[in-house]
Amino acid sequence: MMTSKVLDYLRERADKWITIEAIACGTGLVSGDIINAIDKLSQQGYMIDNSPSYGFRFSGVAGALNADLIEQGLLTKRVGSGVIVFDNTDSTNNIAKYYADDPDADGLAIFAEHQNAGKGRQDRNWCDIHGKSILCSILLRLPPDQQQVINGQSLSLLAGVAVADAVRFCFDIDVRIKWPNDVMVNGKKLAGVMVQSVSCDDCLAYIIGIGINCQQGDDDFDDEVRDIAVSIRQLIKKNIDRVNLAQELLCSLDIWLGDIVDGRTEKLHNRWLSYCDDINRRMTLVCDGHEFTGRIIDVSVSDGLIMQLDTGGVKAFNPDHSSVKKD
Repeated sequence: MMTSKVLDYLRERADKWITIEAIACGTGLVSGDIINAIDKLSQQGYMIDNSPSYGFRFSGVAGALNADLIEQGLLTKRVGSGVIVFDNTDSTNNIAKYYADDPDADGLAIFAEHQNAGKGRQDRNWCDIHGKSILCSILLRLPPDQQQVINGQSLSLLAGVAVADAVRFCFDIDVRIKWPNDVMVNGKKLAGVMVQSVSCDDCLAYIIGIGINCQQGDDDFDDEVRDIAVSIRQLIKKNIDRVNLAQELLCSLDIWLGDIVDGRTEKLHNRWLSYCDDINRRMTLVCDGHEFTGRIIDVSVSDGLIMQLDTGGVKAFNPDHSSVKKD
């Protein structure tokens, strides 16, 4: 807790010299505890300058994700109950499947610096460069009573909103959501979400897979996606604190999950609509090999995107079985 207090205080005043007296006044800690906390932060990879004349200055963020750093000061109730960080793995979703039968693994968050076989929706490849993204999977084990209120559709909407909230809170970026859960900025993809169900011995489980472009530069995207993808670094023109973003993402997921469990789905519905520009637009969706064209009139937390069909009638589209037709 002491280390977290010092980190938050210095992070909020990044690139400014702060005397130890000011840190003590702002955190309520004594100088000895502050020195120990700064030593620990430096060992964890944070760049903190030290001057006998000026005090301390937070000058750089940790280069790598670290489970201890992510868990430090994390006040979630369920999501992030455990955190694992891999330097390299095939897929964080596959790791989550391995833990799905463990009754103590509910809320487990698995991060990777690089995935060899990362996948997006509809089995598309998710390409990444080591250490430049947030790549994670959240495992949720649902008891019978929660299976009545939580499904893949609600988790898909929840995850898209949670990513949008976290990015907006940390970086003040005007993000939008493109159905079902792509997080976009100025028409380019910043993040994506994929939800999978898993059958367990004693319950139903879901895995929420999330990828966020963070530190990529112009040359880090392949030619085929360079014009349609964007990173946070490209938008704010500086390196970002991925640990802080990971913490905020877990907190946001935890809050929205609690709302759904408690039946507050209207709040999620309204927040998703506030991020989405698809309402009242005409589009064509492909579902089970058939095309449907009409006007989008709403979204349902339990049923999916609601379309007024050109042929008459209203149809709901689940994101697991439908997609927007490409031009």
